[in-house]
Amino acid sequence: MNSTVIVEGQPDDHRALLVGMAFSAAALLLLTTALLFTGRTILAVAPLIAVAGLLVVSHPRLALYQYLFVLFIQLELVESLPLYATDVSAALLIAAALLDILLSARLPSHLPRLTLNFAALLLAVFVAAAFGSDPSTSLRSLLRLSFLLLTFLSVYRLVGKIEVDRLVRLFFWLCVLHAVIVLAGFVASGGTQRSWGFSPTVFDGLAMMTLPVGICLYLWDRSGKVGLYLIGSVLVMGALISTQSRFSTFLGLTLTALVMVLSWHRYRRILKGKVVGPADSMATTPLPQVNRRLLVVAAATPGALILLLAAQPFILESVVDRFAMLINSPAGETVYLRLTLWSFAVKAFLANPLTGIGPGCFRYVQEIIPTLRLTEAGPWVRGLTAHNLFLHYLAETGLIGATALAALFINQYRYGRRIWKSADERTNNACSLALYIISTLFLLTTFLEAGWFWGQTAYAFVFFVALIARHFHRHQSALMSKGTQ
Repeated sequence: MNSTVIVEGQPDDHRALLVGMAFSAAALLLLTTALLFTGRTILAVAPLIAVAGLLVVSHPRLALYQYLFVLFIQLELVESLPLYATDVSAALLIAAALLDILLSARLPSHLPRLTLNFAALLLAVFVAAAFGSDPSTSLRSLLRLSFLLLTFLSVYRLVGKIEVDRLVRLFFWLCVLHAVIVLAGFVASGGTQRSWGFSPTVFDGLAMMTLPVGICLYLWDRSGKVGLYLIGSVLVMGALISTQSRFSTFLGLTLTALVMVLSWHRYRRILKGKVVGPADSMATTPLPQVNRRLLVVAAATPGALILLLAAQPFILESVVDRFAMLINSPAGETVYLRLTLWSFAVKAFLANPLTGIGPGCFRYVQEIIPTLRLTEAGPWVRGLTAHNLFLHYLAETGLIGATALAALFINQYRYGRRIWKSADERTNNACSLALYIISTLFLLTTFLEAGWFWGQTAYAFVFFVALIARHFHRHQSALMSKGTQ
């Protein structure tokens, strides 16, 4: 199936529509001013929100920028639904993509290849819901997955109007900004309190993604401000430690080490002439000294830790105690909790191997399978997922859902790997390696812990998978055009 999808470039000139939007915005602002003078503050805010939404929806790049910005803010707007700021941000992005399609001279002729994987997963969840324990409970999972599919397609559409590399760098700098806030709170408490900034319980996952990305940018960037990427990466690492999330910290550092190994190997191949990029671009952009930067990274890591401990000596004791709990943890926490949740997921799968107990029903597993002995982990089961995305889908959707899930994550990894392995990517190693590492992160965590279809991190997942799909499409298009010349 071809993945040629979208007419890239700037949208067509629609002056009449833009003039109409400008007049509408002006009218709303006048209404807001009148309401403020009459003391109706709550009503006055509504036109301002409408104007902001109108601007976002009518500007594809602005829609992507606001989406990235809100990714780092965990704000619940309506508790009863629940509705978060990230949900509204994604809705604006979808509206922007739909408007862009309506205003385009040509409609999309094809869809990205990963759309089939999303569709297969959605179909599997629908079948599992039909045969599940409580179809009404499963409806929410179906709606959520459908919304994520629309978000994926919308990001893919709008990324055609901006460089993938720019969005990767913007994500990095937004995380650095929030890392400063997280670090400030942690240091101010003397290391006695875990710090999350504006994203409670979520920032560690975002920082886990950002740390290896920052090292990719530092090692392969060709600009004169390359040192800023190293400083930003150090700040992100400090913020990741501030969350005291053991798994995220370990995986973030492990992937950073993988980045260094892959960069060293690629750099050696380039020097030996085994990786050749476009001759015209290589003539104007000299190859970065990756070997020297690798030594700097190796030296900067312990140096940053020493500076952090010098600022707050008691931080070391607090962090060490937190990580020591991984080995000596009481019942109901850390390793014991995860093993208990995983065992319940396996037992739920065995109860109905083909279609599972039903999407969204794992939190009621003790009612569906009364023979399970919850013991100390009972409260956690009722409040958490299986703490493992693959096992969770295995329990709730059986083999059909787990197979579709595995296919999606394996395929996005394959595309990320092909981007990095391609021989003509020499001039964009920073972006290519960053996307490859993120695709590796998605694959590993799916079978270990993370939940990339739940909560705020789901929007980060569909964003980067869309970037991977778009970058892969551009790479394939370049190869095809090169072959026809």
